[in-house]
Amino acid sequence: MTKFTKPKLQLVGIAKTWASKSLPGWDDQAHRDLLARHGATEMAGRISASTLNTKQLLSVLDDYERRGWPRVRKDKPDGRTLAQSPESRKVRALWLMLHALGQVRDPSEAALAAYVKRMSGVDALQWSRNPHVLIESLKAWAMRHLPQYVAQRMSTLDIKTLAPSKLREINFVWASMSHLSHDGKGGAALFDYYWQMWELLQAVK
Repeated sequence: MTKFTKPKLQLVGIAKTWASKSLPGWDDQAHRDLLARHGATEMAGRISASTLNTKQLLSVLDDYERRGWPRVRKDKPDGRTLAQSPESRKVRALWLMLHALGQVRDPSEAALAAYVKRMSGVDALQWSRNPHVLIESLKAWAMRHLPQYVAQRMSTLDIKTLAPSKLREINFVWASMSHLSHDGKGGAALFDYYWQMWELLQAVK
């Protein structure tokens, strides 16, 4: 998987979540049928977006956009280039994750800018003097919902459909999370494990 493919794969998961909530009758089978039309093949017994290359993933995203998905664009409507610092990219990734969790209604850059203005008093993410405050705020918001999401997904995960390497990775992160949860320590590390689990579970949908 290239560095360009992984973000597109995450966006496909976000688009799928939007469709399941917004399109009548849209379910996992409808999503797999869409993937297959764009070239996806089976992995571990089911059609998987991870078998698509970057170009194919872009065509899937285009398909979802035609169905009404409010796709996040590279540039803002006013033409300003988006903030691209590591901190800004993390803020944006957290925002999109909260959308996929059903906690942010509008995943657009304009909605994120409105959140940034409420939190920082500036009109754009690139003008925030302390993006770490935004990051910690979004992480705290996410942690009110991530544990429930991860626990529910783990309880329904069909391990027979997973590749052995993927299963080992999921089990390792899950065990590490459980240890931190039980001893009451970890803080930021616990969130990082939950984020890893989020990404792993999104990839096996």
